Amino acid sequence: MLRPSMDTYTDGMVAIMASTSSRSVVGVDPSGIVGLSRLRTMAYCQMSRRETDVKLADDEGFELSAKLKVRHVGDVTPDLFALIGARLCEIGHVDDDRIHDYLYLSEIKTDGTLQLLAKTTVLDSHHVATSTWDGPTVHVRKATKSLLSRFEAMSQSLSPTATFVIRACDYGAQPKVRRDGITYDVSGTTSDGRWTRITCERGATT
Repeated sequence: MLRPSMDTYTDGMVAIMASTSSRSVVGVDPSGIVGLSRLRTMAYCQMSRRETDVKLADDEGFELSAKLKVRHVGDVTPDLFALIGARLCEIGHVDDDRIHDYLYLSEIKTDGTLQLLAKTTVLDSHHVATSTWDGPTVHVRKATKSLLSRFEAMSQSLSPTATFVIRACDYGAQPKVRRDGITYDVSGTTSDGRWTRITCERGATT
């Protein structure tokens, strides 16, 4: 039988959030709570980030923003999110001792937007073809060294001009992207199921 925890959790409250179907709508801001539902709210203790904690996060491909201790409930997993105030975090890793859960969190920050471009060709009444490049605008995740390392083993691009990380559900195999008025050809993509890294070479819309 588990002994009850005598700890007090006085550093704040964290909301554990789960994705709903609307989270997969193209263009949703990943740093916001659109498409998330609240499972529970829990009191927490803020833990120090030890060197071993940082190494664990680096090895698993995420940046350790915070480590929290909460009451053990048994169903907090890395496919969920943690909301602390206005900060939305991925749950990168969970440890437990059957009394407490230790949540290793990585804050989701965005770095502007990216337009995903696909070519559409239409014929006018005189059967003259006109082509345009257009597509949805999506949010780019601010890419840390730890996040990018998650994709290194899968990457085939040796010297990309630019690299962008977006949600996997936003990407529809578009061959070009536009960022800050500059058009790039997509030279490769890698994905871990939640995020997709797009590697690009400077190109032109033709």
